[in-house]
Amino acid sequence: MKDSKLVSVLFTFNKEDWASFQRYLGSYTAETSDLFKVLAFLKSSKDKFTSLPEVDVVIEKSFPHLTVKVLQNHMSVLLQHLEKWLSIQEMQRTKFDEDLYLLNAYNRRSLYKLADQTQARLEKKIEEHTAFDFETEKCKSQMLYLQYFSNNPVKNRVGISMLQQMVQSFLYSYKEYCLFYLIELQNWGEINKYDYSETIRTVEQSLVGIPDSPLAVELDLLWKVHKNSDVSALNTITENLLAHKYLPGVFAHIILTEYAILRNNILSNMGYDINRFNMAALYEYALDTGVLMENGKVSLIRITNVVAAVAWYKPYEWVEAFILRWIDNVLTTNKEGSKNLLLALNCLYHEKYDQMLVFTNGANYGSPDQKLRAMGLHIIALFMHRKEDYETFKHQLRNMQLLLKRNKASLAIKQFHANYNLLDFLKRLDQDDRKTSQLDLSKYPYLMYRTWCEKQLAKTKGDHQQR
Repeated sequence: MKDSKLVSVLFTFNKEDWASFQRYLGSYTAETSDLFKVLAFLKSSKDKFTSLPEVDVVIEKSFPHLTVKVLQNHMSVLLQHLEKWLSIQEMQRTKFDEDLYLLNAYNRRSLYKLADQTQARLEKKIEEHTAFDFETEKCKSQMLYLQYFSNNPVKNRVGISMLQQMVQSFLYSYKEYCLFYLIELQNWGEINKYDYSETIRTVEQSLVGIPDSPLAVELDLLWKVHKNSDVSALNTITENLLAHKYLPGVFAHIILTEYAILRNNILSNMGYDINRFNMAALYEYALDTGVLMENGKVSLIRITNVVAAVAWYKPYEWVEAFILRWIDNVLTTNKEGSKNLLLALNCLYHEKYDQMLVFTNGANYGSPDQKLRAMGLHIIALFMHRKEDYETFKHQLRNMQLLLKRNKASLAIKQFHANYNLLDFLKRLDQDDRKTSQLDLSKYPYLMYRTWCEKQLAKTKGDHQQR
C-alpha cells in the first residue's frame, strides 16, 4: 500500500492540501461513504506512510466489510479525483490560465458578449502585471488566438489589428523562450561536456529580425554572459536585480537571479575580474527574496556560497550572526557539522586560522562534497601554521591528494580540479616561500577558495619585494 501512486502523492501534502482536497472530494461523495473513509484513514496515517501495512492487513484492521479488490478500486477512484484536483490547483496558481480557459469556453458556446468581457478583464490584468515574465506575451498571443480563430464577430470589427497584435505577441514570446533555451543549452552543454552547437546555431538563426520585448532584452544580456563571458552584461543584470527592477517570485526573476549567481561564481573561479561587492549583495538579495529557498529551506551548497560571498566584505561578527540566523533553514543531514563548516569559512576570510582548525578538526559533515570543503579549509589552516608543525601540514596535504585520486571517478570534473589545484597551489606556495614566487593563478581554471589564494599570493610577492 505504501508504494501506491495515491500514497506517493499524498506524501507531499501539507495541512492546507489535506483540507482543500477533502472539500473537493466532499462535492462528489458524502463523508459517510467508504471512499471518504479511505481518505480519512490515509490522512490519519500520514505520519506513517513509509511503514503502511499491506492492503489485506489494512482491511482486517480498518475495513473488514470490504474486499481487497473493492479497497483497491476505492484507491484508484481517489487517485483519479486527486489528479483532477491537482490540475485545478495548478491552473489556479497561474495568473492567466483560468481566464484563458473561460474565454475558450464562452466562444465554444457562442457566448460572445461574455467572451469579450473576459478578454477585457484579461487585458486589464495583463496591463497591471508589470513584471518581466514569460507568461505576459504568451498570454496575449493565446488570448487573441482564442478570439480570432473562433466565430466571435469581434474579428470582423478589429480583426486587422488583432491579427497583427497576435503575431507580434507570439514572436515576442517565441524570442523570450528561445533565448532561455539557448542559455540552458549552453549551460547544460558545459556541465555535461555535450556539444549543442548545431542546435544553438539553428535557434540563433531563427531569431534574426525578430524584435525584442523588454524581457528579451534582459535575457539577451544573460545569453551574452553565457556565450561570450561578458562581464559587463553580467554586471548590468546584477545591478538591475539589486535595484529591484524585476518583480520577485515570477519564473523570469528566478532564472535571472540564479544564473547571475552561477555565472558570477564561474567567471570568478576562471579568473575574471568580478565585482565581489555586487556578488555578495546578490546572494543576500536572493536569500531575502526566497530565490535560494525551497519550501523555506536553503541547500548547504548554496548557503556555503552565500557565506563565502558576504564574508568578503562584512565583519566577522556580522557573518557569524548571519550564519546562526539562517542555520535552521539549511537543508542538511548534519546541522552541527554544517554550522561548523560555515563558521570555518567565515574564519578563512577573516584570517582566524586558530579557530578554523577547531571548527574543521575531525567533524562529520554529512556529505562527501562538504567533507572535501572542510578538509581544504583544515589544510589551509595547517599551511598558515606550518612553521610550528610542518610535518602535520605535509601529511594532511598528501592524505587529501590521495583521497581525491581515489575518488576522482565519482567527483565532478570541476570539483576534482578545484580541490586538487588548491593543494597544488599550497604546495607550490610553500616552495616559493624560500624564493621569488613564480606562481600564476591563471594556470588554474578551477580553484577552491580562489579569493584567499589571490590574497596569499599577493602577500608572498610583496614579502619578496621587501627582501
